[in-house]
Amino acid sequence: IARKVDNMAIDGIVLHQTIKELNNACPLKINRIRQASKYDFEFQTYSKKKHDLLISLHPNFSRIHFTKHKASKNLGPTHLTQVFRKHLEGGIIKSFQQESYDRIMKINIEHRDEMGVIKDYNLYLEFLGRYANLILLDENNKIIDSFKRISDFETQDRIILPGVNYQLPSKQDKLSIHEIDKINIDDGILNQIEGVSPLLEKEIYYRIENNESIEKVKEEIIGSKNLYVYDKDFHIIELKHFKKKAN
Repeated sequence: IARKVDNMAIDGIVLHQTIKELNNACPLKINRIRQASKYDFEFQTYSKKKHDLLISLHPNFSRIHFTKHKASKNLGPTHLTQVFRKHLEGGIIKSFQQESYDRIMKINIEHRDEMGVIKDYNLYLEFLGRYANLILLDENNKIIDSFKRISDFETQDRIILPGVNYQLPSKQDKLSIHEIDKINIDDGILNQIEGVSPLLEKEIYYRIENNESIEKVKEEIIGSKNLYVYDKDFHIIELKHFKKKAN
C-alpha cells in the first residue's frame, strides 16, 4: 500500500487494507516524531526494521502509510510536535484500528512516563477532507491536544479542545461493503455504502454495466491484497474504467 501514494488521498476501503499492513508491523517503537510541513507528520518507528510512518492531513491528500520518501523539510519543534514528543516518543504502537469502513482510525500507544508509570494513549485520525484532524487522547478519553481545535462557537456537533471528552463524528447511516448486494444500485452506491469514494463508485458502476455481478466485485474488494496505481489515482482493485494498465 505504501508505494507510490505519497500525493494521493485515501478512502475508507483502501484505509481498511492499509491498516492490515500497518498491524503486521506491530509492535512499533516510536523513536522520533517530526512535522515535515503544515499538514505532514512523520513518526520514525522501529520493529524488526525501521519504518517511517507518514500521516498527512492535507485537505485533498489525507492518508497514512509507511513511506521510503523522507521529507527534506522540517518545521521544527511546533507546539503539537512538542506535545506528541512528550507523551509518545519512546512509546510503543500496539495496534491500528478502524471505525468500521469509515475514514476514521485509532492508534493505540503505550508509553512509560518519567516516573516509570505506563500509560495508554489513543491517537485518532479523521481523514475527512478539509476537516482532517489528528487528536491525542489520554487514558480517560480526554483530549490532550489536536491538529485542529473546534470550539462550541464553530459547531453544535462536537467540541475538539484540550480537556474535553472525545466524541466520534456523527455516524452516517450506511451499510458495510459486505452488504453491498443488499442495496438499490439506482439510488447511488456512494450514499449507501460506507468507505466508498466517487472513484470506486464509478468503477463499480462500470463493471456492472459490463456484466460483472455485484457479488463478484464485492468479493474482489474484500479479498484484495493488491494496490493498483495509475497516474493520479489508485485503489485495491483494478480500475477497469480507465481502460489502461496500472503502473
